[in-house]
Amino acid sequence: MQKKIMTAVLAGVLLCGCSSQSDSRMVNSDYENVSAYTKYLKSVESDPSIMSIEAYQIDEEDPTKYALMVSNRSEDIFFATTVSIAAADDPDTAIESFSISLVRPGSYSYGVFTSETGELGYELSSYYTLDYQTDVDYTYAEEKADGSGNTRIDLFKDGSYELSDAETMIQREYAIAVLTGYMNTDYYFYDQNTGYTEEDSTIPDPNTAVYYASADYENREIHIYSGIDTSKEPISTLGME
Repeated sequence: MQKKIMTAVLAGVLLCGCSSQSDSRMVNSDYENVSAYTKYLKSVESDPSIMSIEAYQIDEEDPTKYALMVSNRSEDIFFATTVSIAAADDPDTAIESFSISLVRPGSYSYGVFTSETGELGYELSSYYTLDYQTDVDYTYAEEKADGSGNTRIDLFKDGSYELSDAETMIQREYAIAVLTGYMNTDYYFYDQNTGYTEEDSTIPDPNTAVYYASADYENREIHIYSGIDTSKEPISTLGME
């Protein structure tokens, strides 16, 4: 069982005015044409308080081994960060450092490190907005779909749907998946009034989805279905970069 053992202390902030291309090292993705989407990341200044960071002991027999959870509290800012481990009496000298690649708003990433000091700092080195398919307002939630470890993405929009809304939403989600390296394949679209509420974390029934979309990253295609019946022909097939 994981045990929470410390909370990170802000060591410093480096605001980057670089182009998104120069920060492509912060994008950890196996997608063959990832540069087609990094060009939509726009560097911005932001507040380091959008990030929370916690460390957990992960091995009861090894008190020096930790997992690190880095969460993004923002509603519209993506970030990447460098985490440094330092001794309490010399906080400016890193014993080890590692990068956390792009984290989407409302999501998290993690890393594993060893430390005997219990001291932890970080630098938010890159803030971005994603200037791609921004015409539709929606929210999302991640749910474990099955025992395989695949993650399904639930998408919620107020009011009724047009197919064009779903196309815009899934194209943006495709880009986010490529940029964060979490290339999910299953997307369900709901009327927000009948779906998820953050307060009680109700998991929506996929059978109530307005649309279902499947992303094929190898062939760079998205298939959208009316409801969840994939035995019928998709109502829209989108070619991606």
